[in-house]
Amino acid sequence: MSVEQNIISAIDTIFSHCRIEDEDKVILVTIAEEAQKLSPSSKQILVEHLLHSTLPNDNVVPMYFFLYDCFKDIRFLERVVDYLPSRLSLQMFYEVYLNISNRLFSSSVKSKKISTAIRNWYTDTSETLTRFLSSRGLTPNAYPLAHPKKIAILSQQLLNMRHSPTREAYSLALHLKTYHCCQCYVINTNAMSFNGVNSLGLIQPILFRSNEQLDGVQTIPVKYLHFNTSLNVVSFPTGPMTTQKVANIVDTLHQLGIEAVISHGDNLVVMEALYQTMPSLFATTGAVVPNNHCDAYFIPEHLFDDSAKKVAQSYGHDNFMMESMLVTPEGIAEQPASREDYGLLPEQFVYLIVGTRLQYELNSEFVEVCKTLLCSDGHTRIIFAGTPELELLSFFDEQFIAEKRVQNIGFQNDLPAISRMCDCYLNPQRTGGGTSSQTAIINGLPIVTRDEGHISAIVPEQRRHASWDEYLTYAVELRENRKFLDSECEMFKQHFYSHLDAKGQVKRIYDMLCTISDNAQK
Repeated sequence: MSVEQNIISAIDTIFSHCRIEDEDKVILVTIAEEAQKLSPSSKQILVEHLLHSTLPNDNVVPMYFFLYDCFKDIRFLERVVDYLPSRLSLQMFYEVYLNISNRLFSSSVKSKKISTAIRNWYTDTSETLTRFLSSRGLTPNAYPLAHPKKIAILSQQLLNMRHSPTREAYSLALHLKTYHCCQCYVINTNAMSFNGVNSLGLIQPILFRSNEQLDGVQTIPVKYLHFNTSLNVVSFPTGPMTTQKVANIVDTLHQLGIEAVISHGDNLVVMEALYQTMPSLFATTGAVVPNNHCDAYFIPEHLFDDSAKKVAQSYGHDNFMMESMLVTPEGIAEQPASREDYGLLPEQFVYLIVGTRLQYELNSEFVEVCKTLLCSDGHTRIIFAGTPELELLSFFDEQFIAEKRVQNIGFQNDLPAISRMCDCYLNPQRTGGGTSSQTAIINGLPIVTRDEGHISAIVPEQRRHASWDEYLTYAVELRENRKFLDSECEMFKQHFYSHLDAKGQVKRIYDMLCTISDNAQK
């Protein structure tokens, strides 16, 4: 039998039993590896066969998740929607939402079917929860009378300062405390901790880390940029969301006398439960229109396109603040990392690529740009950082890797120092890259990027390239012309410090909360 026939036969056998055994999972890993070796045309033929033939429906949800993980064809995730019930429990909603949204974060293909299903599940789940909380007297429908001074920053997950969302939450609290005399509480809901929970039966469930040092109510020291102070952090137990957990979060905020709340990500049902009980604002580096409703939305203006406007109008979101993404770089290194430690010579020109999902984000056009840069100059080196599991042999010739022309240095604790060691930052075609590019800029690197995703809010408009040809031409000129490189580095820094002002951003956020509070009393 051919490889394709073996794959079909194994799928039929494994997913037609009442449960998927551990020994079957080993076989499924092999299937996924063999599927990646198929040529694009063979892979597409196999995908079409799997989509249009009758497959076992004993373990249909994990089967279609598995097929999506193998082939990255969004139609397999759309099949998941067909087999899930129209109403989900709170825990099941979070599990479905996190597993689907995390997979689609690095995909350029969107699905109205999936987004509509998630909205419908969310609406039903949040409305049921809100009615329950209201019936128990946990969500009094009255805004505080004063300008807000006790403010909660709501976070689904706090880790360490290498973690961009953690920096976002802490930066908001630090600015509000330092410049607006606010008493801030960073609320760590731990809503992304699904370790040990796999009610969907997935072969590769999404797993998120948690900070084991955060527990209960704490005052913790935080050193970030020019700040060196302490913050109040309230952490709830790790684990999936339940009605009781949400009730405890809402009740805690009321006991603390919280007068306004900021969500720095899509915090789903918790934020919805607080909506219209106190001034609420959504501030983001990523998603433009969250599922949850707020009184105002601080969003990257360039991402608020016609599609986002339509979603906002359809689901009752308004009062958008057209801004940049939140400014949360990791900081400036005192000195660069040692090139010698990575086998690099002083005369070599080093391009840096940073991301935590690079194994999914390196498309063929971007890889061809990298190969052209390598082949056109023997002193060119390319470093990938942030994704330990990135297998460079899947993208580059063995000789490039053996000669360390390309290297994957994995996750780095000191990205500012790595940035200062390099000469230029290359951004793949993806949604993310916003915060790592901020770190690169303030450590002296120019950014090469397409005009797409979060990063477009960071770079000057004239440096957002429309085509891969423009992208490559700019990347080559930076390498070949030292004066041009130096002037571009300076231009990027000037743009950052004149247009990306964290202090000003948080001031506008706080002023909006005050306006909302004032208007609620009129």
